[in-house]
Parts: sequence; C-alpha cells; structure tokens
Amino acid sequence: MVMCGVDNESELMKAASRCMDQGVELALFCEPDPIEEGGPAMGHTAFCTQPVYGDQRRIFRRYQTWKL
Repeated sequence: MVMCGVDNESELMKAASRCMDQGVELALFCEPDPIEEGGPAMGHTAFCTQPVYGDQRRIFRRYQTWKL
C-alpha cells in the first residue's frame, strides 16, 4: 500500500488524473459533511488505486509518501 499526501482537493484531483492517464484504475472518496457546521462539504478527500507494479509505481515518485 502506498499513502501519498497532497495539499488540497485540486492537487488530489490532479494526482487522480495522472493515475488514470497511466491506466491505473481508482476510486475517489467524497466527504459530504462540512468541516464546520453550515459550511461547504469537504468534497473529495482521498482515492485508492488498484494494485500497481513495475513502471506504474513511478507515478507516485512526485508525491510525499508515508513510510512505515
């Protein structure tokens, strides 16, 4: 499993787009609840991909990853 961090929803969507452009299937997660009561929904907060191998792993080089 690879966990990557991005700064905001716009960057998350760019990362998802890069993965899809390379043929990596993914599922986006959307948080409908607001951070503050009465505020806007949080929107897309994460995505997960199919298992990636070999050259597809290079997609994640540009992102900060969580190392155990």
